[in-house]
Amino acid sequence: MQEKYFEAQSDSEQVILMIRRHWFTLFIPGLITFFMYLFGLLSVFILPDLFPNINKGFSDNLYMLINSLLFLFGTTNFFSAIAFYYLNVGLITNENIVQISQPSYFSRHISELELDKIQDVSSSQKGLAQNLLDYGNIEVQTAGTLPNFSFTNVGKASQIARQIMELAEKYKEDCQKVKKENSVKGEDVIK
Repeated sequence: MQEKYFEAQSDSEQVILMIRRHWFTLFIPGLITFFMYLFGLLSVFILPDLFPNINKGFSDNLYMLINSLLFLFGTTNFFSAIAFYYLNVGLITNENIVQISQPSYFSRHISELELDKIQDVSSSQKGLAQNLLDYGNIEVQTAGTLPNFSFTNVGKASQIARQIMELAEKYKEDCQKVKKENSVKGEDVIK
């Protein structure tokens, strides 16, 4: 039995591609955490030499509280970035595109789009970092009033966009073959 990645996944549905943001998107939270730790460590070792009275009385308590909060927020910032990196995922199956987004710790949103509803898939890369590291945004345009799907900061965006379009065309062809086979047999297909 195959592993289910989302609740509505049918037994015949296979995950072909899992899309996550590019690893470079963790660079900024990592850099912020690094500087928070660096500032905290420098304040532990350098500030007492510059300000000898900082370790006396109320100022010592305040100094320790601020330093502790600095390390706490730095650690929380980095682990939150890792958690949201892992929890926000796009799944491309042989039947659907599924977007699982976790905007906050206690909020989760799952969107599905059948491959035959796809009209166009485009990718874009803006800026030096995206072009050098080959990541960008993917926009999946849908038919009618259905909302478009967008995946931001995805590695190899143009290659994935091409693959999604190929899967959508193949799925549409397979659906048409099934409809023709069923119409030849005299069966009505409701889709």
